[in-house]
Amino acid sequence: MAVTIREIIQDPDKIGVLKAGQNGINRIVQSVTVMDAPDIINWVRSNQILLTTGYVIKDDITAQKKLITDLANLGCAGIAIKTKRFLMEINPSIIELADKLNFPIIELPVDSHFADVMNCVLSKILYPRNDNLQHTRNVHHQLTKLILNGSDFSAIANKLEGLLCTGVIFLDAKGVVIAHSNRIKKYYNSIIPLIQQYVSNIPLKHNIIHTNNLVVNGNSLRIIAYPVYIRKRIKNFIILTETTENFVEHYLTILEQVSTMLGFEQIKNEAIIENEKKKQLDFFSHLLEKNTLSNEEILLGKTYGLIDSPYTCVIVQPPDKIFGKNSQHLLRDQIEQKILPAFPSTIVIQNSAEFILLIPCPQHSSRGKENHITAKLEQCLVEITIWFEKYQLFPFKIGVGGRYPLLADLPKSFREAKESLDAGYQSKASPKIRYYKTKEVVELLRYIPQDKIDELYSNTLGKLHVLKGQDREETLQTLYIYLENNCNISETAKQLYVHRNTVLYRIEKCEELLDSSLKNPEKNLLLRLMLRASELFTIS
Repeated sequence: MAVTIREIIQDPDKIGVLKAGQNGINRIVQSVTVMDAPDIINWVRSNQILLTTGYVIKDDITAQKKLITDLANLGCAGIAIKTKRFLMEINPSIIELADKLNFPIIELPVDSHFADVMNCVLSKILYPRNDNLQHTRNVHHQLTKLILNGSDFSAIANKLEGLLCTGVIFLDAKGVVIAHSNRIKKYYNSIIPLIQQYVSNIPLKHNIIHTNNLVVNGNSLRIIAYPVYIRKRIKNFIILTETTENFVEHYLTILEQVSTMLGFEQIKNEAIIENEKKKQLDFFSHLLEKNTLSNEEILLGKTYGLIDSPYTCVIVQPPDKIFGKNSQHLLRDQIEQKILPAFPSTIVIQNSAEFILLIPCPQHSSRGKENHITAKLEQCLVEITIWFEKYQLFPFKIGVGGRYPLLADLPKSFREAKESLDAGYQSKASPKIRYYKTKEVVELLRYIPQDKIDELYSNTLGKLHVLKGQDREETLQTLYIYLENNCNISETAKQLYVHRNTVLYRIEKCEELLDSSLKNPEKNLLLRLMLRASELFTIS
């Protein structure tokens, strides 16, 4: 708690009386010094009280005015002058200047000693600090005792409420309530959405204590959002309600202690979660490599989150550059945010190169409900692709396996998702999402010798085959999507995120190089076949 001139002058018998600068009595006092030197200004610091007899400037009004002005500009707390010895009185012009600068001038008692005055000032400065340290030590002792006794976050919040006389809420970085104190119950439903909205706008690397006034049930509440950092990122918030103007200044040490405790608990919980994820990864990595699952394996799988439901396996394969430690956590958070609200029982498995999603998709007899489930899943996957595209994380792919009603067939869906990453058919919603397809005529090409495939590919694509670089990539991609959409210009432009005139130009270019119309059914079929084959084979 900061001490001001106001508190210092409350003992006039020892300190003296205020002669000027009444409007500056809220200046903070952090220390006291004594000086009677010609270059006195070089030795004074901000927030200090200067004790002096004024001996060296007793006959120089100009020097006195300069000293008062320099001290005020320096941020000095004030000056205490012992008069009736060298400087008989404080000149009225000096008092007028100090009043104008809001700079306190104290006239010390005639019989005072500087040592006594310094002791009096220092005791006023140190006593509140000592009292605050004692209070902080007491709080630390009580909170530590709670932690060692295994108390939960609710008990800690209630203890903190009793010590600080404020409402207390613990949130995670996403704004989810971890615990709150009893005082919050009276306006929980009103204040929580406001606080969640407020903290959602705080950057996760912003190392600042945030304060704000929220209107709750017609009343203005001053809240403090104190961030808890782990590995330079916000992991939790300590929210305090009904606080006063100088609350942080008074209780900063206590908040730091609680922050440290929450941080340790968070690290402990994360270690437990990481260990569970590793065990889960080891279990499912072994499980999904099987052809089918036994009843014993299914029962064990249920201890890791499997439920009795048809499942679809989805594999999200991000670019290699995203697999730093922090990036992995960020991407996993994004995937879970997009999938879990729609499919709450989804199991997310993360290995060194991809994310495997085991998504329970209930089966319905109604075709309308079936279509709704399929559309909902695709929408979730599209939101993931949008996030990748927003941050330009290329290349990435999403493979989707078939949906199987029996848990025993879960490995089949996994294998199909794997296969669909390279050989699946593209979703109309996003070319980055690929669905498993059963073996078609293109798969039969595997039985044709490679040299014959090369010859057929070259003859079919004609001059398109010799295009190079980006021109080749853009042209063949446009042709492929155009043919897959039954020669629909608008749908092709939509999937490529280009103007329809760009598609028209590229298609006309293709027809010119092929010397054939793409409306020709036979040519169309051969082109589709060869473009799909190029995904399965290395064409020389």
